[in-house]
Amino acid sequence: MEEIVLYGAGLAGEKFYCLYRKRFEIKYVLDRNSNRCFHGICVYSLKEKEADLKNHLIIVATETTDVYFEIAKQLENLGLIEFENYIPGGVINRKLAILYGNCHMIKLENYLLNQPEFSRIYYIRRYYVADLDENKRFPKENELRFCKLLISQDIQKNNSFFVPGVEELEKKILSHCKCIRIPNLYGFNFLFPQIKEFDKAVFNYHINKNAIDINNNPLRRSQVESAVCWVMRWEDENINKNCGGINDIQNMIENAEIYCKEEIIRNFQKQIEKLRKRENVCDIKISDYIEKNYKTKLLFYDPNHPSNEVIYEKGRQIMEILELNRKKGKMYDDEMDQGEIFIYGCVRKALKLEYKQEYIKCCQYEFTLHKHPLNLCEYIEEYVLWNMIGKETKLLDTK
Repeated sequence: MEEIVLYGAGLAGEKFYCLYRKRFEIKYVLDRNSNRCFHGICVYSLKEKEADLKNHLIIVATETTDVYFEIAKQLENLGLIEFENYIPGGVINRKLAILYGNCHMIKLENYLLNQPEFSRIYYIRRYYVADLDENKRFPKENELRFCKLLISQDIQKNNSFFVPGVEELEKKILSHCKCIRIPNLYGFNFLFPQIKEFDKAVFNYHINKNAIDINNNPLRRSQVESAVCWVMRWEDENINKNCGGINDIQNMIENAEIYCKEEIIRNFQKQIEKLRKRENVCDIKISDYIEKNYKTKLLFYDPNHPSNEVIYEKGRQIMEILELNRKKGKMYDDEMDQGEIFIYGCVRKALKLEYKQEYIKCCQYEFTLHKHPLNLCEYIEEYVLWNMIGKETKLLDTK
């Protein structure tokens, strides 16, 4: 039997013991609640045994990722190296798969975790390139050496997040690691010619010492900034210019020929061509799926966030590359519709869209002012109240 040290005498430690007690000989257990026994095995604090730890493989058994990284930081401070001196209990009998990219990878992770054949083989560690905690933005070299599957968006070398590009990561992995590149769909505007990113002046109106004064608390500021950002993510150039009431704005969005048919179609094809060029360096291709399904399925909530339909198609292709059988049927989980906006009637007409948008933000509506999914009238009302300070009274009075 292999001799190990088990870190964690809670529920995860109990599960590990039940599953592996005949495979591993647990010399002792580490836990913040020490001076007791765990199935007859002595439990010590980390400080009591820190001089002895390099002599044994430590298996960290926790129920949550945050607790694991907290323990890992303590072990690293003692000079221990992950996957050499200690490992997460989840990789026992499984291979490490690293997911690397933006928020789209959260949904891809959910898809893969819900595939029995994948989750039986792989233990996922996901890195979010925009995370405030730098330790969670990109993997370390020892992780890459241990990794057996790297699934990454086509992150460029010089990027706005100042993180390693995908090619840099691939150079650090060993030959036995499989790499799958997927195209990043952030910033592809197929359906929304009316919008641009929110104005900082409006943003700052809602966060300042006269509103929410959070300048002395960076973490709290980032949390509030995120919430304020998602109340109304996008500026609509036509609502900003409209001088009528809410009914006039609603009629404009639903019926006005603001953008010509040729312009709308030309933009759609331009985005497809741009995506195909990006796919030249990717293993996953999504442009054909978009062209085939955009008329009948909602594929984009806004220019930065594709729907689950698109991300799940990426997941299906990954399963095919890995030659794994995938579970069929609809999978329900949280969406990325925080910034969802309505598609203009003229865009619907030009592109012959068949699906409806009776409500938007049907899952992530906690950031709305109404605190429920929005119909078009409510969306316009929230837009006016949040973005059009000084002009909102006139517009609301004439709705």
